[in-house]
Amino acid sequence: MGEIRVVLVDDEASLRSAQRRLLDAVPGIAVVGEAADGAEAVDVCARARPDVVVMDLRMPGTDGIEATREIVRRWPGTVVVVLTALGDRESVSASVDAGAVGYLLKTDAAVTLPEVVRRAAAGRPLLSPEVFRMLAQAGSTGRAMPTSVAPERNSEAKRLGITEREWEVLVLVERGLSITEIAEALVVTSKTVRQYLASVRRKLGIAGDRGIAAEARRQGLLP
Repeated sequence: MGEIRVVLVDDEASLRSAQRRLLDAVPGIAVVGEAADGAEAVDVCARARPDVVVMDLRMPGTDGIEATREIVRRWPGTVVVVLTALGDRESVSASVDAGAVGYLLKTDAAVTLPEVVRRAAAGRPLLSPEVFRMLAQAGSTGRAMPTSVAPERNSEAKRLGITEREWEVLVLVERGLSITEIAEALVVTSKTVRQYLASVRRKLGIAGDRGIAAEARRQGLLP
C-alpha cells in the first residue's frame, strides 16, 4: 500500500491540529484535509479523495453521521472511522448504519491514532474497548462492524506463534471481559474462546492455575 491519505473532521481546531501533528510525523501517512463540520467534510473529500476519514459526531450544522452516510455513498473506497466523545449505543448503531467501519472514543488510550489509520486503511478497523464491552453486555453479535480492539501483536507474540485471533482474545481477557462477553462480541462460541485461551497457555508454557494475563505481561507480551 502507498501513502495513506487522511482527512480529519472535528469542530475543535486545536484537536485537529494535534491530530495532524501526530499523523504527519508518521511515515506513510499524510493528512490531506481538515473540516470543522459534516458539510465541509464532504466538500474536502470531494477534492482530496482520502483513504481514511477520522470523523467526529457532534458538530454544528451537518453532524458526523450524516456526513459519514454521504461520504460512503459517494466514495465507496473511502473508509470512515468515528472518533467521538459519545459512547452510547444509539450513536454506535447510527454510525454503523451510516457506513462507519470503526468507532473509538476520544478518551480511549488503548491504541494510537496512527495505528487506527493504518488498520482502517488495511480493512482492519478498531472498536473502542469501552464500546466493545457495552455491545457485548447488551448481547450484540458485533456482525455489523469488525470488532478488533487489540493493538498489533508485538514481536514476542509473533515469535511464540500466537495468532491474531488468539492475541485479540488475550488482550480482551487482560481488559476484564469474561469468556461469555468475548464470545458474544467476536461472534464465536464460548468453547472456541476457551480453545484460543488453551492454545495461548500452551504457547506461553503456563501450567497450573497461573493467570494468563499476568504471565503474558511477565513475558513481555502485554504492558
